[in-house]
Amino acid sequence: MSAAMPIVFIVDDDISVRDSLELLIHTQGWQPETFASAAEFLDRQRALVPSCLILDLSLPGLDGLEDPRSISFLTGARANPAPAGVPILGKHPF
Repeated sequence: MSAAMPIVFIVDDDISVRDSLELLIHTQGWQPETFASAAEFLDRQRALVPSCLILDLSLPGLDGLEDPRSISFLTGARANPAPAGVPILGKHPF
């Protein structure tokens, strides 16, 4: 039985960024999943495999890292905290 492939989540409202990162991650042999908004990411089914999140820090509706809603977003759960050790990579606008 093979282990489940880790997922790299990409959350960005810019489709060109999402598509570019998705292609890059896929060519490296990893499994990308893209989302256009924080709400779309939060509504997904929880991953039960190791994961990484690439996050656009200037998403509409994401009011800053001090906001409790943003912390819930970063953990990937509305009510349940994420397991410790999930890497989160932030991307600032260019």
